[in-house]
Amino acid sequence: MNDSPKNVAAILRVPRRGGYRHEDTPSPRDARITDLVRTLRAERDYARTAAAIEGLGETLLLAFSERVAVQAVRRCDATAVEDGLRAAALASAVDDPRNIAIAQALLWHSTEILANPAEDLFRGVARQAGRFGTLLSQFADRHPRDRTIQAMGYSAQGQGEMFSYRCDW
Repeated sequence: MNDSPKNVAAILRVPRRGGYRHEDTPSPRDARITDLVRTLRAERDYARTAAAIEGLGETLLLAFSERVAVQAVRRCDATAVEDGLRAAALASAVDDPRNIAIAQALLWHSTEILANPAEDLFRGVARQAGRFGTLLSQFADRHPRDRTIQAMGYSAQGQGEMFSYRCDW
């Protein structure tokens, strides 16, 4: 993958026409973001990529995290949760922590549905991400009721290929 700063910015820039949140999943854009976040294996990788998106303002990282939380349940794939956690960790460089908490709650919930140890996944990615993983560790430290999707104003609906999260506010 060509991970030049210009290419990274092009992948994560919010399109003028928007619509990414409502694209079918998975989409070609999901695949490009997945490829990008899978290159994030150490703090230096996060730092290099964060520098490339510094001036973008809003990115697709949190929308991606929310989308892969759904995909993980639909495909019974914990790897998708890890991809979402990497994106959320990178988002900590540019996004509001309150918005990141929503994505984290969805990822936590998806991990629990898959019967995987959510805390282990969160802390593992946080260790890899170094200072970019601070919000992941802090989320794992929250009281269990403060990590729920309900605490973030969300609910889960459907099963299998029809599974999704709904914003209730």
